[in-house]
Amino acid sequence: MSLCELRAVDSDFGLSGVIRTATSVILDRRHYGPGTFEIHVPDRWASPLLRAGRMIVINGDPDRSGVVRGYKWESANGNAPDGWTITGYTLPGLMKQRITVPPDDEGSLGWDKVIGTAETAIKHYIRRNLVSPDNVSRAMEQVLLAEDAGRGTGVAWRSRYEPLDEVVRAIGEYADMGIRARLDLTNRHIVIDVEPGTDRTTQQDDRSPVVFDPRFSNIRSASYIYSVNGYSNTGYAGGAGEDEKRLVYVLGNENAGMDRFESFLDCSGAENIDDL
Repeated sequence: MSLCELRAVDSDFGLSGVIRTATSVILDRRHYGPGTFEIHVPDRWASPLLRAGRMIVINGDPDRSGVVRGYKWESANGNAPDGWTITGYTLPGLMKQRITVPPDDEGSLGWDKVIGTAETAIKHYIRRNLVSPDNVSRAMEQVLLAEDAGRGTGVAWRSRYEPLDEVVRAIGEYADMGIRARLDLTNRHIVIDVEPGTDRTTQQDDRSPVVFDPRFSNIRSASYIYSVNGYSNTGYAGGAGEDEKRLVYVLGNENAGMDRFESFLDCSGAENIDDL
């Protein structure tokens, strides 16, 4: 088993301890939102990680960091713990602690709306709800946003009182824009930035493609499922208004016959066609 060093850091970025005796470290990073980690540590070495909110750094890599959210101990005889299991989220998991609170002005009509690139939209919601919110008690002073470079496709988004991480994930999945966060111990900050998707298919020649194929010994087993359950290609977007006066806009109306799958989209906060 290769040596793995875990550094435990408190919310003030002070070092709480170093662990080199973990029996298992599992880090699941995800492109569009928070990932998870699970660490198994023998009893006598676990104390630096036994506090929710502490941050961990794996092998000194700031991009492989997380926040402890829970732990449990196990005992074969019911007395002293034989070992501990520590779990938590990667650093983007801090977004799970916030919802999208709309601005308190009449012009917003109770929604927080943004028009711009995917990067601009994602950072808008993170800034307004995590970094520089109107209510200063909602701010996490440890978190910084990287400069907005305007990357990604254009989007028009609106949100109110939704989990921040879910809004960021929805924008990211729509525009293929990932989210990342790194621990900057030198400057004592957590830096959040976006990460555009990279095309590694064989249909492009700008970069080396990635191919999974049994001939290359990089697939042990495989399965394939095709299903149109839940599929929709025509949407009736319902905006403001009631009954026959409700604003309705149809998307995908060119689909017809047995190839047309309809659904209704509740967009009651949309006041005009542009919003829809």
